[in-house]
Amino acid sequence: MSRNMGSEFGLSNYRYFIGIQTRWADNDSYGHINNSVYHYFVDTVINNYLIWHCGMATGEKAKKMNWKHFMVENKCIYKRPLQFPQILLAGVGIRRIGTSSVHYSVGFFEPKSDYSAKLDVDPLTSLGIGSQGLLISPSHPEKLNDISRFYKHDAAVVGNPVHVFVESQSDKPLKQLDQYLKENLENIKIENINKL
Repeated sequence: MSRNMGSEFGLSNYRYFIGIQTRWADNDSYGHINNSVYHYFVDTVINNYLIWHCGMATGEKAKKMNWKHFMVENKCIYKRPLQFPQILLAGVGIRRIGTSSVHYSVGFFEPKSDYSAKLDVDPLTSLGIGSQGLLISPSHPEKLNDISRFYKHDAAVVGNPVHVFVESQSDKPLKQLDQYLKENLENIKIENINKL
């Protein structure tokens, strides 16, 4: 692709990572993951971060929360096709935090190994990435080097969704984000990122 894809595609822009097991049903008739499937992946990955690191509740407990969120925008930029049975690595970063809105960046990274080959070492296990994902501290950037041993440095696909956080009862945008939520979103904010 000749267009400059921007730095959002770089592994080093992300601080939260989680594995995505692709499914047979994700592939389309062209033999790669259908474009629409990435929107499900984006939603899943962001909500994992909100649940495990920002105090978002689900089910009955969600009814007791003061806030909830709506996805008001979602777009994906495709650089390379991916396919089942690859196990992708999703990275999450925050592009912008507003009064009630959060602009995310979600990169999907391709494994360096041949997806059809039997692996001696499971990359996610080796990296310590479990069901709650892995949050990398800015003071430990060497963990990104470990990740780049197993996954390509530039994302194959990047999603750019926007959440608006609202009051649970009225659905009106929050006047300001919950402090705990905001602090934990700040932990994965992308600094000095080039706009696409």
